[in-house]
Amino acid sequence: RALAARQWRASRIKRGLGWAAAASLLLAAMGGFYPDYLQHPLADYRTRIGEQTSITLADGSIVHLNTDTAIDVTINANERRIALLRGEAEFDVAHDAGKPFRVAAGATTTEALGTRFIVRYDGKAGVVTLLQGKVRSSRPSVQGAQTDRAILQPGQQLTFTAETLGAVQTVELSNADAWRRGRLLMNFVPLKQVIAEINRYRRSQIRLLDDKLAEREVNIAVDIQQTDAWLKALQQTLPIKVIEAGPLVFLQP
Repeated sequence: RALAARQWRASRIKRGLGWAAAASLLLAAMGGFYPDYLQHPLADYRTRIGEQTSITLADGSIVHLNTDTAIDVTINANERRIALLRGEAEFDVAHDAGKPFRVAAGATTTEALGTRFIVRYDGKAGVVTLLQGKVRSSRPSVQGAQTDRAILQPGQQLTFTAETLGAVQTVELSNADAWRRGRLLMNFVPLKQVIAEINRYRRSQIRLLDDKLAEREVNIAVDIQQTDAWLKALQQTLPIKVIEAGPLVFLQP
């Protein structure tokens, strides 16, 4: 009886390990093909890959969420605060002089001074683009004092990391917010940058197989919902072959 009991327990342990291994493989697969399902599941608002949505906050401000984006919202008697956990969002801020409107992305906080602006953040670095009005972006030091600060005017943009704010640059606004109109517009940029941008909207990721091809500059005007059609058209305009292999798409000369 004792031997039978030991064998039964050993069998249960093996089955348990087998289930655990299967679950781990399933989570790994989901993490590769469905990473958005595992990112910030408890966020107040979020979109998955390829999704976009608009939210009206309690103060009347409107937040437009781009693909694969997650935010937390806090509105109290002292301030209106959005934590951009990942992704990209456009903020159309309702005026309220008594409650500052702030968007925190990592260590960088952008305060609206009556405005419409976009913040993008990937967990390590990000971009602030001002469409209308004025914003002030700042990054606190460990001690809490403001060490970096920049005020943007319409048509200006700055990048940021965990360590610093970048220099203010001028951008083409029609390109910066094209995603709100369901488009991606990029001029004279390396193909690898184009592919990285398009991959934000696709589960079937595109991979470049040639370094020279990756650095080739292109202009694009792509319908976000029609990236497969764009890939087919790409073969007609550039010396590129598109190869589909399961969940991936490869581009080679």
